[in-house]
Amino acid sequence: MNPALNTKKREEGKIFSPPLCLIISPMGAQGKKILLVLHAHLPFVRHVEENVYEENWLHEAVLECYLPLVLMLEGLAERGKKFRLTLSLSPTLMEMLADPLLKARTLRHMHTLAELLEKEVRRTAKDAALNPLAKFYLGRTRRMMSVYENARGGLLPRIAALREHVEVITTAATHAYLPNLAPVPEAVNAQIRAGIGNYKKHFPGRDPKGFWLPECGYCEGLDAVLKSNGVEYFFLNTSGVPRENIYRPLRCASGAVAFARDPLSAREVWCGQTGYPADPLYRDFYRDVGYELPMEYLHPHVTGFRVPTGIKYCRITGQNIGDKKIYIRQEALRRAREHALDFLKRKTEFFSPEKNPVLCAPFDAELFGHWWFEGIDWLGFLFEGAAGGVEFAFPSECLDGCGENSLFVPGLSSWGAGGYSDTWLNEKNGWAAAEACRAAFRMRDFFMAMGGGPADMERLRKQALRELLLVQASDWPFLIQNGSAGHYPAKRLRKHLERFYRLFEMAGTGRIDGAEMDAIEREDAIFPEMDCGVFS
Repeated sequence: MNPALNTKKREEGKIFSPPLCLIISPMGAQGKKILLVLHAHLPFVRHVEENVYEENWLHEAVLECYLPLVLMLEGLAERGKKFRLTLSLSPTLMEMLADPLLKARTLRHMHTLAELLEKEVRRTAKDAALNPLAKFYLGRTRRMMSVYENARGGLLPRIAALREHVEVITTAATHAYLPNLAPVPEAVNAQIRAGIGNYKKHFPGRDPKGFWLPECGYCEGLDAVLKSNGVEYFFLNTSGVPRENIYRPLRCASGAVAFARDPLSAREVWCGQTGYPADPLYRDFYRDVGYELPMEYLHPHVTGFRVPTGIKYCRITGQNIGDKKIYIRQEALRRAREHALDFLKRKTEFFSPEKNPVLCAPFDAELFGHWWFEGIDWLGFLFEGAAGGVEFAFPSECLDGCGENSLFVPGLSSWGAGGYSDTWLNEKNGWAAAEACRAAFRMRDFFMAMGGGPADMERLRKQALRELLLVQASDWPFLIQNGSAGHYPAKRLRKHLERFYRLFEMAGTGRIDGAEMDAIEREDAIFPEMDCGVFS
């Protein structure tokens, strides 16, 4: 649907109900707080028999974002720094981070990169500008490789150990865009309940206080479903909140509390044209030796076709290739510190005596370290420099500030283009939403018809539910929409649908092919802890 038409119809009241907010009790002395929220998510990519490029999404994110982030936070904690960070970890990401097969492949990725960097150090030995950078990358990669190899439990236990400083929350099981599933409430329930159950598996003895709505996608009634499952708070895009109430916690009639995204922080940190990451001293994400050096040189570290290696020697500087200058790490770090202090100064000024807000600044975690190489350094400088007029806080520490007598009804919203559902429901990817709902209806009918049954039928039903959840991932329609991953997203969707309906065919005939079931379970090995009762 055209975004302009969408907005026009909303204004006419023909599609969306506007958000309603009636504040009866004051917010109290809970303000002057920044809620810094990082949402870490990747789609479930795990191919047992083949090595696909898309698996590199995980390997790159671990090396460039997740592991450096954990090390930075651990360093702050060891130095006695006081800081608060809310970290949303998607169940698909947690499953991959804990998977022995994928952990081994991530380590192999690091070894392969280190070998290529050793070649780069030799190749650039006489280049006074490039050689220090090659040595920097090699030393950094070796350090990350050593830490990762020694962390036999993986990253999740290290994150759990930071609980004094990091409030870990969860999201929907496969990061489904929940408004698209609204026609099938059982599907929404399954995404939320399976997500919470998976959190409890990876963080035993803990319940998630908050919930990240995938893509900040909200539709009527989601807050009540979250609250009924023990969730205390969630996050909204500003398009779902009255402008005058963006900077305060808002309690819904269900009792769940919503925090709205600060648009100013989004522009300062997120924007690639005018935000901090656009500074010409920072590293250029798009210039990579994987696209520039001869393939015979890159082999065997890069095989088949060109891919990014993470070895990048240029800073952003000009738009033309000829304008690019060599990246100077110390200058970039100095600028990151300046930008962190600038952000703190802006927030201190924002927290004037007349205003006492709670400011929520949520971002994709992968922005930091991956897209914006210096982003994790910026976060570290931010926490190091915080003092005086602002305080970083957990959302759970700000729940009392909205009063018990408030009434807030969020509007349909997301942080996608246009602020509503266009990104995940349009002419290019609408078929994916239709297929996800069609399969969910089939699953509901299947549950109603089958009831209990023998163990092998329960096994089949459980795998069918896994395939359904994987079909519903928001990543595939998003990637179909922007065309950045070729045929892979549509291929993955169709493969899960094919497996889903094949399982129904087995159920209908009563003949379960054990070898075929083994193969499907081995490939889509996710959520072994899940109970089929989540779909109800």
